[in-house]
Amino acid sequence: MGRKGKAIRSFPPPSLKKTRLHLLREETVGQGLKTLALLQLQAARTELQAKNISAEAVHDVRTYIKKVRSIIQLAAPALGRNRRDHLIEILSEVSARLAPIRDADARLQCLDMILGSSEFAFSDNGALRNGIADIAKQQRFNGIRKIPKILELIKKMLKTVPDWPLDQLGEKDLRRRILRIYRRGRTTLDLCMVNDTQEVFHSWRKLVKHLWYSLRISARFWPHEAAFLITELNAISEFVGKERDFSLLVDSLRNGPRTKDSIRLITIIDSHLPTLRAESLALGVRFYEAKPKTFISAMEI
Repeated sequence: MGRKGKAIRSFPPPSLKKTRLHLLREETVGQGLKTLALLQLQAARTELQAKNISAEAVHDVRTYIKKVRSIIQLAAPALGRNRRDHLIEILSEVSARLAPIRDADARLQCLDMILGSSEFAFSDNGALRNGIADIAKQQRFNGIRKIPKILELIKKMLKTVPDWPLDQLGEKDLRRRILRIYRRGRTTLDLCMVNDTQEVFHSWRKLVKHLWYSLRISARFWPHEAAFLITELNAISEFVGKERDFSLLVDSLRNGPRTKDSIRLITIIDSHLPTLRAESLALGVRFYEAKPKTFISAMEI
């Protein structure tokens, strides 16, 4: 990919919190999923109670919420459609309230990575960066006013968890749900190969993340495969995450004032996005090579 490609790929991933996301051997599937949901929601609430709206805090809370979403999808057979949809709706509102803050910070971090590279000399990037930074600052300021409502939604979710009817949820239900998630990811990957649109690629990105969380949750049932599969999915997630963040930045630049430097940045990013996407898909083709039934046969229940 060359030296410019290395500059794009050096964007550092956010830090990860260590809140447990795996079922313990002494837990039943239903009991374990409820416990994991409580742990993630409590961690999200703790992160925001101090009105912490930093880039890292927002990323962590959104990650906790995504994990709970995956837990709910795994528990769907016992929850029922109406209850599941209601819970997902609450989580979606939390994510939507935090998304503008996260996206603004991602744009700024991407821009700083490019501007900080010695390969790229810009004539006058101060105004351009200041504009992106001001947007991020304003979004964080706006985010402080959103915290009470977000905490209210998280509290609402926490109250529902003890009543989730998961006692009858078993290992075979977990297996069927993971099989379904894998099959959907594989099918959407096939669509990506023939339909080069951001919408389809974004759908595949979410399914990759969903499977990653699902395998981490069920790691005890993959004694010989868990570490390898989780590592492979993490690599794909990093590539597709970078592609999304740089797409956000280039869209923002296109919608902003046109200057010599902004036009050059758009050109640079546009030249790398296809490569990021191609490398993501290449990793995906390798990971999703196995047919669904072959893939799930490694899960020991």
